[in-house]
Parts: sequence; C-alpha cells; structure tokens
Amino acid sequence: MKGKALALMLSGLAISAPTFDTHAAEVQVRGTPSCGRWLNGKATTSWSRVTDESWLIGFLSGTGMEADKDFLKGTDNLSILLWVDNYCQTHPLSNVGEAGIELTNELRKKKRL
Repeated sequence: MKGKALALMLSGLAISAPTFDTHAAEVQVRGTPSCGRWLNGKATTSWSRVTDESWLIGFLSGTGMEADKDFLKGTDNLSILLWVDNYCQTHPLSNVGEAGIELTNELRKKKRL
C-alpha cells in the first residue's frame, strides 16, 4: 500500500505549476506511455493496456489531489479514455502524460476551477 500511495503522490507532484502548462513543468513525468503505444494497445485487453489506463487515471487523480481541485467530478473513466484516444490520434508523437495535462486544463476551464 505504501508503494501505491507514494506513486500517487509522486504523480501529483509531477505537475506542480498551477496552470499545468507542459512547458512550465520542471518535473519530469515518469512512466507515461507514448501515444503510439496507447493507440496500438487500444484494440486489445492486454496487461499493457490495463496498466496504461490505470496509470492515466492515477495520474489525473493525483493531479487533482495535488491541486485540491475535483475536476474529475461527473466525468467517467470511459469518457476520459476516449478523450485520450482522440488526443493521441491528433498528436501521435506526444505521450499520455501530455494528454493528461491537456485534459486537466480542459476540465478545469469547463468547471471554472
């Protein structure tokens, strides 16, 4: 349990800038899959796909906890995964961490947080 709590805390700390701007972050986000890997695993139910999806949900949850903003409220996991699918299709050289930051920004604007 300690390892999971530490991983969640570190994922939240990875984004410390209030605006969550990818260029302003001084901390490197670790463990993020590439958009290529995300899209290639989309058609499977492989262990890799499950871990990638879990990483994303944990990253977003940690980001919300760190910012003390519940921007995920009212958003289901399937919608999040579909949003990242679309992001990765239009940004194939990006990674899921960058997608998570963009989604965070979008949800925070939508909810005025």
